[in-house]
Amino acid sequence: MTDFLRSRRYGECLIILNNGHTALSPGGVSGGRTEYGECARLITAVSKCLEGLPVKITEGTKGYSDEGLLFVFHKGTSEKNKKNGGAEIFVSADACARTQYNAYRMLTAFCGENGYRYRGVHTLTEKSPFRCLFTSDNEDAYLIKAGYIDCPADGKVPDRPSESAVCALSREIMRIYKEKINEDYS
Repeated sequence: MTDFLRSRRYGECLIILNNGHTALSPGGVSGGRTEYGECARLITAVSKCLEGLPVKITEGTKGYSDEGLLFVFHKGTSEKNKKNGGAEIFVSADACARTQYNAYRMLTAFCGENGYRYRGVHTLTEKSPFRCLFTSDNEDAYLIKAGYIDCPADGKVPDRPSESAVCALSREIMRIYKEKINEDYS
C-alpha cells in the first residue's frame, strides 16, 4: 500500500458495498438462484480484491451514507430483457459528469471482461423503480445491475476474486476511491 493511502485521512472515506436485497427479501429467483445470493457472492469477491481499503458491506437499505462511495449491487429480472441480458449502472439525476464517467469506466471494464452486453449508464428519475435506493445526498452513489438473474446469456456472476470481471470492476472501484481521496484531501 502506498504512503498516501496510509495517511492520517485514510479512514475518512468508506467504500460501501451494498447488496440491494436481504436474505429475507431475496429479490428475483431463477433456477434456484436468487438476486441476493448472486450479489452477495459478487460483493464478497470484490471486497477481497479491495482488501486493505476501508470497505463496509451492507444489505437492503441499511448503511447508506454521505461519507463515502456507495456501490449498490443488483441483478435484473425482466421478461423483456431475458433474451438479451447485459449489465448497466444507474447514478443519481444530480450526479456530476465525473460520477457518470466513473460509472462508464466501471461498466466498460465489467462488461469487457465478462462478455455481458453493455446496456449503458442511466440516471435515476422520479419514475425510476430504483429511485428509493438513493435516499441520501451522496453524489458518489452507483447502482450496478450486474446482469439478469433469469437470462441464460448472463449465467452466474463470477464468484472468485481471480475472475477477470471481478478484478476489472474492483480495479475501477479502487481508482474511483483513490481519485476521491485526492479530490477531498489534496
